[in-house]
Amino acid sequence: MNGLEKITDRIINDARAYADRTAAEAEAEAAAISGDFEKAAEAIRKEYRERAEKEAAGSDARARAAAAGAEKSVVLGAKSELVGRVYSEAEKRLTGLNKEERLAFISGLMRRAALECIKEEKESAEYYESGELEFADEYEILLNETDLAELGAKVCAEADRLSGELGKKLRLSDKSAAINGGLILKAGNVERNCSVSSLINEARRETETEIYRRLFGQE
Repeated sequence: MNGLEKITDRIINDARAYADRTAAEAEAEAAAISGDFEKAAEAIRKEYRERAEKEAAGSDARARAAAAGAEKSVVLGAKSELVGRVYSEAEKRLTGLNKEERLAFISGLMRRAALECIKEEKESAEYYESGELEFADEYEILLNETDLAELGAKVCAEADRLSGELGKKLRLSDKSAAINGGLILKAGNVERNCSVSSLINEARRETETEIYRRLFGQE
């Protein structure tokens, strides 16, 4: 017998015990009535029995419904926790990359973020009249403290290479960002968050339904 069944049975047993006590009280009251009041006593007994039966039946139904609801909540909670572990594990792996892997990861993010900003600037320039908008002359790249210290020189070299490839100046900031990996790209007042936590949250929004289906065979 599992925990939920024990809880259900305890609730039901309590309900039945209450019904038995109610019936006993009815019998005691009926026994005190005699003679000409026998019919009234029988009516009282009947009333108490019916009341007790209704109370027990209602308690049984409520107990089982409550247990079913509790079981469903437990199952849903367990499934949600398991899905959460998938993304937690992905985040853990990204933040645990070695130096070479982190450099490749950051370089790829830097290129993708820069291309997205360039594309947005181009679309905005086509929509607005010439001179209406001013775009940043360069993109500033911010890393966390550890990556800046360990990979700063190589990221700076990669930023210079991408600047030539993309036709937009990319510059590594000498300031660090409070992120758990990845980077932040700043284009003037516009900030693009490509930190690991932000990327995982974005991936979860886009893939959680599919992950749930793969894990449990349903949405």
